[in-house]
Amino acid sequence: MKDGGRIAAAIEVLEEIETRHRPAQEALKDWGIKHRFAGSGDRTVIGNLVFDVLRRRASLAFRMGAETPRALVLGVYALEWEKGVEGLEAAIAADERHAPEPLSDAEKAAIAANSLDDAPIGSRRTCRNGCGRRLSPISMMRRWPKVRRLPRARRSICV
Repeated sequence: MKDGGRIAAAIEVLEEIETRHRPAQEALKDWGIKHRFAGSGDRTVIGNLVFDVLRRRASLAFRMGAETPRALVLGVYALEWEKGVEGLEAAIAADERHAPEPLSDAEKAAIAANSLDDAPIGSRRTCRNGCGRRLSPISMMRRWPKVRRLPRARRSICV
């Protein structure tokens, strides 16, 4: 599978997540079951595109000027993965049958501008590894050793 097909698949998965309000992992799993032709490498890239969109949704929506799944996936591929407009157009042109529609002028301009200067504070923040994950007391102790250790009886309950 070429990058154009992977981009189209990520758009399809994000549309399913939004319309059916499903967890991303379940939507990716179902997509993989329905599309058996996709190898493990393809599924990995598609999952990376989807989770990168979910981590950086606010900043991507501001930079792309739209919050559609297509705009967000194109933004991740061109901006976050640093492929640029040329790389994105090449990926779409190389896989005409399975790739999404060619870039519009507005999408090209948004990718070329790539600015967060006027963005609201909430759009500037991006969620890196571990977004939304609650830390158990045990994992907090591993990260911050100065935190007071819980008694042994309570440790097993908190994990």
